[in-house]
Amino acid sequence: MPWFSITARESGPVDIFIYDVIGKDWLSSDGVSAREFVQALAPHRARDLIVRINSPGGSVFDGQAIASTLRDHAGHVETRIEGLAASIATVIALAGKRVTMAETASMMIHNPVCLCHGDAREIRGTADMLEKLGDQIADVYAARTGKAKTDIVKAMDATTWFTATEAKEWGFVDEITAPLKAAAAFDLSRFTNVPTALSVPQPATTVRRVAEAAARFLLRGTCDATNEQWSRLAAMCEQDPAKAHAEFDRMIKAGEVHYPAGPVGVDIEHSTATKIESEHRAYADRLKRFYAPLKV
Repeated sequence: MPWFSITARESGPVDIFIYDVIGKDWLSSDGVSAREFVQALAPHRARDLIVRINSPGGSVFDGQAIASTLRDHAGHVETRIEGLAASIATVIALAGKRVTMAETASMMIHNPVCLCHGDAREIRGTADMLEKLGDQIADVYAARTGKAKTDIVKAMDATTWFTATEAKEWGFVDEITAPLKAAAAFDLSRFTNVPTALSVPQPATTVRRVAEAAARFLLRGTCDATNEQWSRLAAMCEQDPAKAHAEFDRMIKAGEVHYPAGPVGVDIEHSTATKIESEHRAYADRLKRFYAPLKV
């Protein structure tokens, strides 16, 4: 489902609602890309915009592209933080020529994060990329607020949450507006220092999606299980992780899936399974560490 909507009247500004996670959801592949956002905005390139934000963030690259598009927009752009602007959603919010924030809204800045898979060299490269992205975002915050970049970096390192009053004191927003009731609540469990008022229970469906994504990520390229098989394992894992791992072992021994993969285009036969038991167990242990905290 799209994470934004555009409402254009015959006259007056065009309303853009960014009321969800930004970009493609890495857990489910739901959502649309920044390219699709830009394409949807194209017919209104000369119109004034009001961008209404209630988002926990999402894809850094999609967010940066959207912010650049809004900064370069021909018409006047006003951004309004109506519920939550967290992570990369803050960069989009600051792309407005005028930025307002509802009295009841919240804002959060932190360092970019990602999942990483690879050898030491690849992981170091990913860390370098994250530092560069964080530096770029800090520049955006410093330019907007007039604060010293060192102060901005400290706030990002600490994962800092702002009330509307605090955001205005820092210079992130121009005006505090009347309180609004946010249209959606989000699972913020992946963030630290979340204010109690913003915490919501993690739904079981999210647990399943996280478990499924963790399994795919850890075993990507080493197991030929189908999406349906992963979904079934993830749902089982939500209730009983040990049962899920036992089922995974059964699937391998029964030849329903082949794991790990052999040479390109060739699966290791079941008859050789005992030769790879130690490697298999290492992966299973990694899965257990991933699954363990994913209980409602």
